[in-house]
Amino acid sequence: MGAEKSFNVRLAEEEAHFVEDEVALGRFGSVSEVVAEAIRTLRADTEATGWTRQELRHLAEEGDRSGPSRFSTIDEVKQEARRRFAAAKTDS
Repeated sequence: MGAEKSFNVRLAEEEAHFVEDEVALGRFGSVSEVVAEAIRTLRADTEATGWTRQELRHLAEEGDRSGPSRFSTIDEVKQEARRRFAAAKTDS
């Protein structure tokens, strides 16, 4: 690991108890390890999709507000996606 930087972090009491419990149960060796794992998980989630959880939540809410889909089944959705992909390939 490279250089380290120290932070002073304030947590809600419930979150602090959770972190302390994780250490007490032996899942992590220290509070710093819990925080580092949380950051790695958040980073992996974001890097895997290219979207943050907040962005995905916003997109899901936008989809809910848009009303019912014109597609009845997932197979219809896939068929439309294939049609669009094929059309994009011919346009290129």
